[in-house]
Amino acid sequence: MLALDHLAVSQSGTLQGNRISGMPWLRSNRLSEAELDSKSNPDDLHALLTNQSTFAQSALLLELSNVDKQSVKDWRKRYKVEQTTPEFIRDCAAQAVRKQLETPAKTRRLLQQLPRDNDYSTAARIAGLYPLATIPFRRGVVKEQAELKRQWGNIQGQRWYAYRPDTATTKQQDLLSRHAPTWLINSTSTANLPGKPYWQANQLNVNTQQAATFAFVSKGLWQNKPLTQLNYVLWFSQRPYLKRFDWVAGKHDALVFRVNLNQQSQVLAYDSIHLCGCWYRLFLPNTAKFRANHRYWQEPVLAERVETAERMAIYVTKDTHQIRYLEPAKAYANTTGYALAPFNDLLMLPTTNGSRAVFNQRGYVAGSERPERWLFWPMGVRNPGALRRFGDHAISFVGRRYFDEPRLLERLGLSE
Repeated sequence: MLALDHLAVSQSGTLQGNRISGMPWLRSNRLSEAELDSKSNPDDLHALLTNQSTFAQSALLLELSNVDKQSVKDWRKRYKVEQTTPEFIRDCAAQAVRKQLETPAKTRRLLQQLPRDNDYSTAARIAGLYPLATIPFRRGVVKEQAELKRQWGNIQGQRWYAYRPDTATTKQQDLLSRHAPTWLINSTSTANLPGKPYWQANQLNVNTQQAATFAFVSKGLWQNKPLTQLNYVLWFSQRPYLKRFDWVAGKHDALVFRVNLNQQSQVLAYDSIHLCGCWYRLFLPNTAKFRANHRYWQEPVLAERVETAERMAIYVTKDTHQIRYLEPAKAYANTTGYALAPFNDLLMLPTTNGSRAVFNQRGYVAGSERPERWLFWPMGVRNPGALRRFGDHAISFVGRRYFDEPRLLERLGLSE
């Protein structure tokens, strides 16, 4: 299984989770790290290893879909594999997990000693004199948040073009379909048409002839219980230059809107980022109990109060692709249907000789680099401004905060 894992890494990279050195049958993420810290009995370890193994198997199969078929054939021939590839992976993983469960204390110590997922560069922060650089950066963040707050709700006197999920292609009983938002954008210029990325030779382009939203389900924790997260990604061809020196402009832009549901499928909160991890926003139900945990050495959170509904309408500003307002969805003029597609489609886009993910082997969307990276590197965020895979979203320049942090809502100040 190690050889097969190396083959996937060499041609596809890591698209989901974090590989564990020497253990290709397991993968970790921040949720599994949190569960490792909070669980201690043998049954918990069995559940943890089972979840990590299931995650690793599905991720490896996804990555192998981007590996050329001849390489897989050569692997099968070299190691005399007669099973199908999924069967081989499943059986190898099950055998390895059973072996680890024979020595639970040793296995737990080994997992606890593994380095934790860290998307901040300590070296960059040291070289960039982070304690001093933080002062002007924090001021800049506060100023920008104040401007976004001032603009909140300013939707009158503009023509908004609505994109509603095409119910003909979805299952109404599915959570992702039921909560799929209606997007409203105040422009139909090319840079503001939500579309589908595609490969043309080695160039990643965006087809804006058919609107699309890419969706997936993730998990978090709320009051030590599972939290269901519905993620919706809207992809644009660019964030256009709005001035001569625009540090955040460039090719490709994507907006992420997330619905956080408790175990009763009630909305705890909505939140959002751009796919670079920038501009984290928190949208709270009017009745939610929230007390912001403000500290100087941590970037403040921009939070708004909203009325909630099963399907929300999201007003998105042209060019900057910022969320201007949220409201329960209703009937809108100038409405176009969009396709609700699995996010995994973006991880295996068709090419002339197979498939390829939108992310390169470093986890970035190639060509989405922004000029801001030459200014913002002292904050320790790697390649700031570039669109990146899920699991790598540092969402705060000041302090440390992650979009996939399991207890993020509690840490920000949301309570029962």
